[in-house]
Parts: sequence; C-alpha cells; structure tokens
Amino acid sequence: VLRVPLWTLGHGRELGRDPEATAARVREEVGVPLFVKPANQGSSVGIHKVSRAAALLPALHDAARYDR
Repeated sequence: VLRVPLWTLGHGRELGRDPEATAARVREEVGVPLFVKPANQGSSVGIHKVSRAAALLPALHDAARYDR
C-alpha cells in the first residue's frame, strides 16, 4: 500500500485576494511541515519545504510566480 500525503490546491487569485486567509486554509487542511509546489512546473522549480508556519506565505507567493 502506498500512502498518499495530504494535499490541497490553491490559486494565485485566491492568494491575491486574501493572502493570510489562504495561508491559514493551507495550514488547516495540510498542517506543517509541508511542501509548496507550483502544479504545472517541473520537479524543483518554485518548490519550498515549509517547516514553520511563518515560512508558508512567502513560499506561496514564490510558487505563484511560476504558476497560477
């Protein structure tokens, strides 16, 4: 059995409307630590390992630079 980790999807427009609420939703749905990855990029572009809650919002903003 291969266990699939928790995940959630966010959009740049959601992040643009209310960044704090977006980060809070991601923390609630997935928890920390987590990885942030642009959905339509390769295996390393815009990827961040987020070990503490304060690092989540900057990681989301960076990932949004590479994908919507």
